[in-house]
Amino acid sequence: WEGIYLDETNMRMCYTHRNMMVILAKCLMDEGKKDKALRVMEKCKKELPSSTVPYHYMSTGFNWDENLFDLPEIWHQLGKDKESERVLLEMGKNFRQYLTWYNSLSSERLGSYGRDCERNYIFLAAVVSGLKRCNSKQAAEYEDFLTRWEETPAGNMLARRLSMRLQ
Repeated sequence: WEGIYLDETNMRMCYTHRNMMVILAKCLMDEGKKDKALRVMEKCKKELPSSTVPYHYMSTGFNWDENLFDLPEIWHQLGKDKESERVLLEMGKNFRQYLTWYNSLSSERLGSYGRDCERNYIFLAAVVSGLKRCNSKQAAEYEDFLTRWEETPAGNMLARRLSMRLQ
C-alpha cells in the first residue's frame, strides 16, 4: 500500500470500507464479542493503513450524542489506548491545521467557510474528549489550542455564527 496513489473515487470507497468495518466492530462490541471486534479492528488497520487512506471523519464513524469518534473509541474500549491515541492524534493534526488555516483568510473569505470551520472545531473538540478518555498527555495541549483558538478572528466568527442560531 505504501506509495500507492488513490484517486478521489477510490479514496471514497476506502473510506466506506473502513466505516463499514467500524460499524461491524461496534456491533460486535455491543454483542460482547470483543475478541472478534479486535480482529476486525486489526484487519481494518492492516488493510486500510492511514499512510495510504488517511483517517477522515467520513471513515471513522462519529457519535454525535457522545461527541466521540467511533474508531478510536472502539480501540479504547478494547483496552488499546495507545492505538486510540495514535488515531486521534492523526485526526487532530488535520483538524488543527484547518482551524489554523481559517485564520489566514481575510474576513470576507472566512465567512464562506463557516460550516467547515464549525465542523472542524466540533471534531477537534471530539479529539480532545477521546484523548482524555485514553489518558493521553496530549489532551491538555489540544484543549489549550482550542481555548486559544476561540479568541482568534475565526473563533469569533464561529461564536457569532453559533449565537445567531440561538436567537
